[in-house]
Amino acid sequence: MSPSRDSALALEWFRKAAGQGHEIATKNVAELEAEAACAAAAASQYELEFATIGRDLEAIDSAVAIAACEDAVAKDPGSDEDKAWLARAYLAGGRYEEARPLLDTAGELLAEVGIDRITTNLICERAGVTPPALYYYFGDKYEVVVALGERLMDRQNDALIRWLDRHASGGIRAYAENNAELLRETAEITEAEPGGIWIERALHSSPRLEHIRIESHRYVTDRLTEAFAKLLPDRPRDLIWLRVRMLVEFGYVATELLHAESGIDRESILAETAQMQRLATLALMD
Repeated sequence: MSPSRDSALALEWFRKAAGQGHEIATKNVAELEAEAACAAAAASQYELEFATIGRDLEAIDSAVAIAACEDAVAKDPGSDEDKAWLARAYLAGGRYEEARPLLDTAGELLAEVGIDRITTNLICERAGVTPPALYYYFGDKYEVVVALGERLMDRQNDALIRWLDRHASGGIRAYAENNAELLRETAEITEAEPGGIWIERALHSSPRLEHIRIESHRYVTDRLTEAFAKLLPDRPRDLIWLRVRMLVEFGYVATELLHAESGIDRESILAETAQMQRLATLALMD
């Protein structure tokens, strides 16, 4: 990975000048080196001159990219490119506020037109930004939906952690008796998210997106298994994980049913799902 040819040539000459004791050249060397490191870590392959070193959002190592780009911005606060790459690094690391207007707009559009018809041009038109500005953050529409899915899953996962903490003192029975609370909160988070229902549908319908859903569901399974295993020391951990994994998948399918099946009362779906999960959870104690 290397900076563009012009930047490389400039860096070569600044290094020569810096070697001769020129202070400004020394500063320029530091700025260009930091910019090159930032670009190598966070630039999009869709940007001019970065087709060979740019990468998909999911391929960004956020820890490396954030450190490199924060250093670049600190050395050259006036560089819009460094700031845009830093924002992309933040996005890759789950820090969504930098791109929140674009994500909210994309979520609303996804609900209106669906995954097949949504385009980056539509997102740009609705958000009032140019395509090059969008490509600082996302390579294509699928990267946008990946970010939407990750944001939604993160919010749902945060709700899980809060629920686990609330009922930790009550043991397995408390978790079993209060699972309706988690189901309801998960559904409400999805409904409050711009385009949330359609984001979940997209995560199911596209092979390029399903890994977001699966990784999140495995995360939920792992956290629940950790909590349950401490309370069930005599039960094989593999058995607990398998039972919980199936309960997690069933719970998400049930919450999606809230929006897919108009012929069943919402409260009936939540109550029936909660009861089935309750019995399966309590069975781990037998």
